[in-house]
Amino acid sequence: LIIYGKYLLECLVWNQNILIRIHWHQTLLLASEIHKIQ
Repeated sequence: LIIYGKYLLECLVWNQNILIRIHWHQTLLLASEIHKIQ
């Protein structure tokens, strides 16, 4: 049960990291699009 909990926690952290990366990528894309318009 402890091992399963640790595995679950690692999955949550990993998923959060992916979400943060996707968010950063979208933010950078948006910033570059705004820069092109100006």
